[in-house]
Amino acid sequence: MAMESKATILRNDLEKYLMTLKRNRENVSLKLLKTKYATGYKTLCTNIKQTASDYLKETVLCNIRIHENYTTEGISRIQKSIDDSGFIKQLSKAAFHNQDISEFDSLAGKLRERILSDLDDFYYQHLGIYISCKCLEEPYPSPNIYCPVNDCILADGVWIPLTEFQKTEEKEFPSQLHTGKQISA
Repeated sequence: MAMESKATILRNDLEKYLMTLKRNRENVSLKLLKTKYATGYKTLCTNIKQTASDYLKETVLCNIRIHENYTTEGISRIQKSIDDSGFIKQLSKAAFHNQDISEFDSLAGKLRERILSDLDDFYYQHLGIYISCKCLEEPYPSPNIYCPVNDCILADGVWIPLTEFQKTEEKEFPSQLHTGKQISA
């Protein structure tokens, strides 16, 4: 049996909490939930908040790469994207008002797209070239676009981690030593 990812576990937990909240609100008045059942209700809401936050971080920020030299600016840009998007209030409404995990997932996906788009602008401000040994041999292909912010090569509109790109090159040219040079613009 394959191990479940952290995101899957968090999503399942969040879905259970939301179903419990939905059942509680359908069967018990909000006034009773906040008075007679206040301890359990508060615990449930705290669990939803924490699990939703953890799940959001796990899904929205998954595989986002920012080199340590650019961490401060990168985090600042991600936070600005989140703040400017207005999605946090919508995500809260999806969880606490609608108890809808599908709506939550959809909004999380849109938030991720927004962050990635804003990060692309950041990445494009720091482009350089990556010249590999392959570029020095006929038919002299063009060097690759390299970004030190995410330590990736841009190939066909997709960011490929430099280490993965280098592995691909080693498979194509196993007999040569590949010591590509990174030049930042």
